[in-house]
Amino acid sequence: MDRHLQADAMGPGSPEGQIAGHGTGTWVNDGLYLLFAGEQTYRLGELTWAWKGHFLVGYDPAMQRYREIIADNIGMGLKDCTLQDTRLIVDFAPGVAFEADGHSIRYRQSYDWATPGKITVTMERQVDGGDWVLTERSVGTRRAV
Repeated sequence: MDRHLQADAMGPGSPEGQIAGHGTGTWVNDGLYLLFAGEQTYRLGELTWAWKGHFLVGYDPAMQRYREIIADNIGMGLKDCTLQDTRLIVDFAPGVAFEADGHSIRYRQSYDWATPGKITVTMERQVDGGDWVLTERSVGTRRAV
């Protein structure tokens, strides 16, 4: 599936681009956690790079909230999740951001399953504490297992 990447999505001044890739989610541990595996290729102008990773999303009873553990070819981390109706918002912990060209950049993603049989995924970024800006939106199909 090819998707459009907005200008500035990867930081101030980054060009528009394309993303191609796929992913698969599997419920594990008796349906308590979602294990997702995916890979994507990003193309921005003449720059091309690949992302490959796994996340595990579920409820953390000790912290009394949803959490996501991610391990990918960039590194690994633990993200906080907020459940709002049919939407799960996945964000870095407060104070955690990437630093690039003198800017502090945060990314968050959300999964919304309000439409039966579909999952809408949005990616947003925030630069230097400003507004959240949409960088990518895609709609996936839920398949019966």
